[in-house]
Amino acid sequence: MAENILMITRFTYLGLLFILLFFSCKTTNSTIFEEDRVFDSPKEAELSSEPTIEERVNLLIDKYINDPLLLIDKILLVTDSTDNSYYPLIARLYLSVGDYLSANKYITTALEVEYLADNLEILAMSQMGLGDNYSTTLENILILDDKNIFAINTFASDSLVSKELNKAEEYLNKSYNIDPENSNTLLLLGDLALARVNSMGLAKKKVLSLQQESTITAYYKRALKYYLDSNQTTNPNFYVKLSAVYKKLGKKLKAVQALDRSIELEPDNVWNYYDRGKIYFYMGESQLALPDFKKAYDIDPNNFFVNVFLARSYFINNNLEESLLIYNKVLEMNPQYTPAYKNYSILNYILGDKTLSLNYLIRIYNKRLDPDKFIPLFLVDSLIEAGRDKDSKKTLENLVKNEKNVTMKGIYKYYLNPSRVGDQVLTDALAVEDDYLRMRYTYYVSQALLRDGVKSLSETLLLEVAESNLGFEAKLAKYKLGDKYE
Repeated sequence: MAENILMITRFTYLGLLFILLFFSCKTTNSTIFEEDRVFDSPKEAELSSEPTIEERVNLLIDKYINDPLLLIDKILLVTDSTDNSYYPLIARLYLSVGDYLSANKYITTALEVEYLADNLEILAMSQMGLGDNYSTTLENILILDDKNIFAINTFASDSLVSKELNKAEEYLNKSYNIDPENSNTLLLLGDLALARVNSMGLAKKKVLSLQQESTITAYYKRALKYYLDSNQTTNPNFYVKLSAVYKKLGKKLKAVQALDRSIELEPDNVWNYYDRGKIYFYMGESQLALPDFKKAYDIDPNNFFVNVFLARSYFINNNLEESLLIYNKVLEMNPQYTPAYKNYSILNYILGDKTLSLNYLIRIYNKRLDPDKFIPLFLVDSLIEAGRDKDSKKTLENLVKNEKNVTMKGIYKYYLNPSRVGDQVLTDALAVEDDYLRMRYTYYVSQALLRDGVKSLSETLLLEVAESNLGFEAKLAKYKLGDKYE
């Protein structure tokens, strides 16, 4: 749907501000009257020679601007029932609260009296909200006013949605030539720059050539310039777009600051908190991410994506019971959401349902649902613990056969037959240089030693893993240690 209608539905107060900007019914030299001089009926107004209907409507706007529906009632009370001159204003007020049917009704009546481009704009916005075709209305606007930026930009916005980027560029160039400072045009030009990157298929590529990197960076910088030039400082969506570009340019703190401002302007929008939470999450600031996902959940507890990241954040922050509750909900919403399976399995293992945990591990392993190369070791450990020795042996034989990593293959061999392999493979695993990998290997070495009866060293290694807080194995280590960790 076109950008214009999103502005109306998402940002109510902007719609009201637009009313005041759009209609010049408010005179700058009008007398300011006391509250008790605002008339609420035509009859009452007739008893006084002041103020005029125009002045009364202006006073009502001042008094009731934050309550559009009440303002409509008051305007209808002070104006004659045969006077349609305020119907466009009433239609815009209905647009601002999302009542597109009433808006359509009033503006259609107004158009019968005054067939103006301004009134057709309101009709088009009501048609957008109702899901009706509005292209004919836009064409009629351009017949009356071939430089109407609203109509041109709406066509441009629709072309962006349909990925007709050259067509969108033609419209936007025309708008820009008419008024190079129009904020909506500049905003859409920024959107076009981002759409160019997406059309090249480069936005999600992990490895780019220097030329590709240079090309997409140029587009991101162009988008940023257009967005900043648009300067829509009272528009929350402006800051959302700004944040997205800052994020693409690697300026994470500026991305967060932009969303801070969007949240100030629109504190009940679930996506603002979700987006900021994700930036924190991928910055490794899980403690900052969690409050944002909790707030997003409070606003919309049935939002699937919010539930996913809330569950993940609880998991990372070691709020395991809360994490399991939300993961249960995630998998109720979508049982085939395989990215949840690993954490769900780990949580069930720690919190008591080891059978369910093992079932999910088997699914992950058999269907290769998770790229984590330590999943097979966790699976084998779980099979051994469940007394499924034949299954664990068969799995290990297959793993030894196909594994190319020397360290991992050595541990598989040790699990399969410790006496034949010897302790050197365990020593090698404990000597891996990368801290993250070494801690994860250490957990499985500790489990192998425990099965060999070397309990004291096993517990020492488990404690090291638990304190590292690296990988899901750290959570397993804390669980295994129990009171000894605390």
